[in-house]
Amino acid sequence: LIVDDTIGSSANFDVLPHVDIVVTSLTKWFSGTGDVMAGSMILNQDSRFYETFKALAETEYEDMMYDKDAIALEINSRTFVSRMEKVNESTQPLIEFLRQHPAVETVWYPDSVTDTDIIKRGHGGLFSFVLNDRSKSMDVYKNLKVCKGPSLGTNFTIACPYTLLAHYDELEWAEGLGIPRDLIRVSTGLEEAEDLIQRFDHALKFAQN
Repeated sequence: LIVDDTIGSSANFDVLPHVDIVVTSLTKWFSGTGDVMAGSMILNQDSRFYETFKALAETEYEDMMYDKDAIALEINSRTFVSRMEKVNESTQPLIEFLRQHPAVETVWYPDSVTDTDIIKRGHGGLFSFVLNDRSKSMDVYKNLKVCKGPSLGTNFTIACPYTLLAHYDELEWAEGLGIPRDLIRVSTGLEEAEDLIQRFDHALKFAQN
């Protein structure tokens, strides 16, 4: 079993004891600044496949990371855990605000997961939502005063119309799997919760006009 823990981050979720391999995009939360591209693969030494995977990695892995990128990544990572604690702290009140807002139909955020064998600190900063009036989605998105783009895990909040970006040529297929075309995805940064709530409250006014 191979799991990508990028979205929740290893600061929040400890999945390694339950899987064979954990892969992570270090570009995201681990770095936070969005200026380094890197990834990692961790093998579970207790896995019955460990020796096979280790042998494969030793023969196939090629280290292509630029040395200055490695230095930048290490420096960025020094605040990884404290940054994730702040992201958790800012995200939960925002989620509660959105769930109670009359313009919002659904919010997807994994705070219903309470398995203490896996969860160490919180549930991370990535969530998605849709409006009751889907025709207002772009109005809300355009008036949401955060950075816009397809990435996640940055120190600043960033949003995107995820389904339109990732599945533009297959929207009906995506919707058939329960992924609305008007979905807005948000990655919370290090801003204060009250600041973010005010920004979202402002944007959601455009769903009620």
